[in-house]
Amino acid sequence: MPKRKFREQWLQEENFRGWLRKVDGDDYSAFCNVCKSTLVTEVSTLKRHSSSRRHTEGLAHQTAAPAAQPPPCDGDDDSVT
Repeated sequence: MPKRKFREQWLQEENFRGWLRKVDGDDYSAFCNVCKSTLVTEVSTLKRHSSSRRHTEGLAHQTAAPAAQPPPCDGDDDSVT
């Protein structure tokens, strides 16, 4: 089976948007920004990876909202000294 070249249109697809990128100098590989792993450029492989435990957990961790922090102090403190 011949190798499949990376397709720029994949970057616009909802399943791949935000985590998939092309590997510079290699038209036959893709890179997952979440898992920091190189993948072969077959749609079935990319879809399988997007639903893998490692990827979904990494994505959930990456997109988790940061803990609420108190607003910064501006120096105009109303307290009496």
